[in-house]
Amino acid sequence: MKGAGKIILALALVLVGAIICAGCISTPSEQTLEGSWTLNSDENIFITFNKDGSVSGKAPVNGFGATYTVDGSSLTFGKDIIQTLMAGSPEKMQAESEFFEALKNTARWQIADDKLILADADDKILAIFSASVLGAWDGEDGTSIIFSADGTVNGHAPINSFGGSYTAFGSSLVLENLFMTEMAGPATDMKAEDKFISALNNAAGFTVSNGQLILVDAKGKELLTFERHFEPAGEWVLDTDSNVTIIFNGDGTITGQAPVNLYGGKYFISGESLTFSEGFDKTMMAGSAADMQAETAFFQALGKTAGFTFADANLVFVDAKGKELLTFERPTAEPGF
Repeated sequence: MKGAGKIILALALVLVGAIICAGCISTPSEQTLEGSWTLNSDENIFITFNKDGSVSGKAPVNGFGATYTVDGSSLTFGKDIIQTLMAGSPEKMQAESEFFEALKNTARWQIADDKLILADADDKILAIFSASVLGAWDGEDGTSIIFSADGTVNGHAPINSFGGSYTAFGSSLVLENLFMTEMAGPATDMKAEDKFISALNNAAGFTVSNGQLILVDAKGKELLTFERHFEPAGEWVLDTDSNVTIIFNGDGTITGQAPVNLYGGKYFISGESLTFSEGFDKTMMAGSAADMQAETAFFQALGKTAGFTFADANLVFVDAKGKELLTFERPTAEPGF
């Protein structure tokens, strides 16, 4: 296999031999796929398995979404894969083709030593991923933390919101440049907040297992524990116009198609609260007056969004008073891989 393919599948055989042998993929016991995983050979490539049977992530070039089915150690991805339409270098496009081919051929899975191993029906190893901090996590007393793929982190302490940057490599984790809002609260809450922020500043590593994130200090002492926060992940289409889409990428970012332009941005979620970052990255296409008006209304609705609910399998955005703004549904499956 030449250069580009190695980005995806050049996996250390020594590690593989230590973890798994051909024909030895066993039924997982008390293990779960749910959560985010980064590809061992390229940590910019990740995949997130959601509770609702959807999967989203980032390939070498494009974001993607699909469905998956798991039964014991069996795992298959649906043919309903959705991709953004970005172009990259020939090498990266080749790597992307091989990445999706690996997903297409996946038939089995196993987690060993915190590694997710995907294999085909003959137990040939296709890809190895490591557990990732990416995504949203809920802590105690209403605290939360979101790790985005662009290296930023944000969340809620017992009283204030916070943000900053982070670096994760392997099981190492460093949070830097933390900043906070300056709200005041009861003495007990302020004391809990100081302890929470101190723990973030002292974090030096992490473990992820069965939907739980544990931050540890340089000596391995546990500092904070979070549970995976599941949210409206994957792709959704507007109920009144199936050409209008929104994709929750599982890393704190969204992409999609507005009535005229492609767009991207960030989202922030806590419980059933949902907001989007001010301003979206957009292409600069022009459309008919009616389409441009519809696009303006679409982005205004996103700007007013304060929460979400699920109704009859649909995703509904609501404003701060609970008024419905936009309703989305899952896209109709189309051949993809």
